[in-house]
Amino acid sequence: MLTDIEDRKRAEETLRRNESDLIEAQRLSCEFQHERDRLLLLLDLSNRVASDLDLRQVFQAISSEIRRMFNATSLDWRGRTAGANSCVNT
Repeated sequence: MLTDIEDRKRAEETLRRNESDLIEAQRLSCEFQHERDRLLLLLDLSNRVASDLDLRQVFQAISSEIRRMFNATSLDWRGRTAGANSCVNT
């Protein structure tokens, strides 16, 4: 009977550790996805700048990518979305 109680306690402790590990893995997964998205945006912008020497087209490409990333409809020169009072933070 004592071994049954000890086995159950060990199983419960293992379950708590596994739950904790799962929560940490999910947090890290979200963090890595955010970092990947940020790096992909940077890579895409770098590629567009490198392949396009016309400054106006470079700025249009950059603003297009920023709008796509932040799901904004327009962006003014101060980094604000149209109709919004707050700046877009990266």
